[in-house]
Amino acid sequence: MRTLFIRVAAVLFVTLFVGISLIVYVAIASYFQQLVQQHIDATERVHTILVQELSATPEAEWQAVIQRVGALLDYRIDVVESPQGAEATGEAPLVEHTQTSLSKDEVAATWPIPDGGGRSIRYEQTFVAEWKQEDLLLFALLFLALPVVLYLTLRPIARKITDLSQVAREYAAGRLDARSIIPAPPPLEQLAHNIHQMARALQLKIQEQSVMTHAISHELKTPLTRMRMANDVALREVDPAAWQQHLVELDDDLTMLEKIMAETLTLSRLTFQSEPLKIGAIMLRDIVVESLQECTTDAFEVQVDIPPGASVVANRDAIKRVFVNVLVNAQRFARQRVRVSAVLRNDRWVTAIEDDGPGISATDREKVFMLFGRVETSRSRASGGTGAGLAIAALLVEKCQGSIWLDESRLSGARFNIALLAGR
Repeated sequence: MRTLFIRVAAVLFVTLFVGISLIVYVAIASYFQQLVQQHIDATERVHTILVQELSATPEAEWQAVIQRVGALLDYRIDVVESPQGAEATGEAPLVEHTQTSLSKDEVAATWPIPDGGGRSIRYEQTFVAEWKQEDLLLFALLFLALPVVLYLTLRPIARKITDLSQVAREYAAGRLDARSIIPAPPPLEQLAHNIHQMARALQLKIQEQSVMTHAISHELKTPLTRMRMANDVALREVDPAAWQQHLVELDDDLTMLEKIMAETLTLSRLTFQSEPLKIGAIMLRDIVVESLQECTTDAFEVQVDIPPGASVVANRDAIKRVFVNVLVNAQRFARQRVRVSAVLRNDRWVTAIEDDGPGISATDREKVFMLFGRVETSRSRASGGTGAGLAIAALLVEKCQGSIWLDESRLSGARFNIALLAGR
């Protein structure tokens, strides 16, 4: 990490050094360019006056006049032959600009002499950039401040990366509750947040897997124990009628065992499925009616109160299984009535499935959606369920980007609420 820090600091230092040097160079070049233009403008006015004075002075005395003017203006002035191809119009000079160093420029403006027999006057001047003590001190402070600024900028980043590396090693060792708490710039904070989310997701997966393994082991013991006892009794039984009863009980236990295994495999597949479900708009009333056709008994009639135009965004097969599982649960414990209704709340349709059965206490409501979750005797699996149907329903609702919860029914029983995004 220290090597990386040094490399990044060196690159940034060189980059800033080159950038500042370029800025200084451009500033000096621009400064000299302004001086050159000022020199050209000044020589134009001087040339006009000098030509008038030379025209009134004998040619033998031109040199004295030129020297006097040059000394007065700090110019080097000479009468030269006009460059080949130059037009002696007096309208534009021939400019020669030579940069001898970063702080020194030489400029020569050659103006033609009207009717001067092909001669011109050359005005030369040397410009030197003067560095003030304040400027030098400013640049010195600037370059000295660069390492400090780089250190202060990169230090939090380096500390955060080092801390995240330690957190990653903690994760590799199985300690998924490790977190990086050192503050850092937003991009690294977002990276740390994503890493922490990944750890939390892994924790949940591991917990779900552990709970599922424990629950499966626990649930399989009951039918297997009954089957073992029935087998032991049958081995000592000689009455054919008793044999028939043992076979019926054995068949019931095998059926329950088959249900448990099927529901467990379904829940495991849903829990660890990586690909999202394909969702789309479906008519809520139609899917509820189809679900009722698969699970309605003749013991009582189910009341449906859903607006005909209500549509939700979900996977059709998944949400149908949700309604079937919840409706089967409601019908299993209802005394006389089951009611299905839906209301629009903000941008979601909330479907309520309620019964007039014994209900579920507030302390047991969260257990309902756990795998093989046990509740009070009044709604236990003595009625024939495996205890996985509602856990599967909760997973499917979550995968459809919805939510499911339980509260008390107006019919005195249980009320399951399923909220799904409203269709457009």
